[in-house]
This record gives sequence, C-alpha cells and structure tokens, in this order.
Amino acid sequence: MPVMPSSEVNALFGTGANQIGLSILRVRIDPSSTSGGSNWDTELSNAHEVIAAGSSVSVIATPWTPPSAYKTDSNVVMGSLNTGSYANYLESFVTHMANGGVNLYGISMQNEPDANVTYESCVWTPGQTDTWVANNSSVLTTRLMMPESESFTTSYADPALNDPNAGGKIGIIAGPFCGARLRSQRCPYQPIREYPHFGVQRQ
Repeated sequence: MPVMPSSEVNALFGTGANQIGLSILRVRIDPSSTSGGSNWDTELSNAHEVIAAGSSVSVIATPWTPPSAYKTDSNVVMGSLNTGSYANYLESFVTHMANGGVNLYGISMQNEPDANVTYESCVWTPGQTDTWVANNSSVLTTRLMMPESESFTTSYADPALNDPNAGGKIGIIAGPFCGARLRSQRCPYQPIREYPHFGVQRQ
C-alpha cells in the first residue's frame, strides 16, 4: 500500500466534524524480502499518521502472501507455504512495527487462504491452517488472527478452534464481510462457549 495522503487519513480516522472516526487500521505485510526492513516502513509511516489522527486506533496486520522464497511455486501468486520459518517472519514484522513505535493489536497468518486469484495470494487447506497454528504460531508476541477466509467460511477455522493444541493460540477470529454470505447480519461462528480451547493462552 502507498503512503496515505494526510487528507485521506484525517477524513477516515479523524474524530472531528465530517470525519468518519474509524478505529481499526489494517496494514499489508510487504513480501518482497524474507527479512523485512525498509520495505515495511511505508506501512509503519501510515500507522503513525493514522494514530496521530485518531488516538484510539488499533493497528492489525495481514500478509497477502509469504515471500516467494517460502512458497512451493516460488511466486507471490497462489502456491502454498513450504517452510517452518514463516512464523518467525511474521514475528519480525511485529518487532519492526514495535521498534518503530507501533504495537500491533493482532497479526494474521494469511489473507483469504481459499481465494483463487491472480494477485498476491497463498492457498491453505483447513488442515494446514490447524497444523501451522498448533506447531508454529507460539512465537508470535501479539494476537494471532485467522482464518480470514474469502467468504468467512467456518470450515477454515473450526479444525484449529476444536484442536486443544491450536485453539488457545488464536486471539481473533477474522474474516472479510465483502465476500461473506451472512444471514440476518449474524456472525457465522457459534458462541465462544462452543469452542472451549479458543483464546485460552491469549487472554
């Protein structure tokens, strides 16, 4: 994402007259390097601008794809994850933002893991998601967001939520309403009491 113009930031996140007052900023994790650094500074700058406009803003982060070096197709489009180093990569983004003065409220493992698209993407199955959360996500020092499935598909989160080795490592159940088929504007997930392992280790 490019640098957001100040006029746009103030209109969206400001709390004055004729300003929307949004309270969540979702930033993209640029995949052009496995070690991060300067390629992440644009979103760090955007986060600072947004927080200055609306002090109660929470910042969350999402990767559209892991770096190509971490993919089965060596491409940022489609393919799937092929390394256990991905969790450390995500944590390095958390650290980069924190060192720059922005503490992330949460970080996602993947944007729309079930999408079939021609832009930055990575395909995950529900089983792969569950395994990764259970075996790799504990290195994260902020809330893990998942599954962010294209249509808020519960099958992408249920295996991990019902897994005692994974459910407690999930901090936020997230998904895009733009592709969701919701009925009566109700969340497609059952009440938290139906998932006894959810968030146990992240309270």
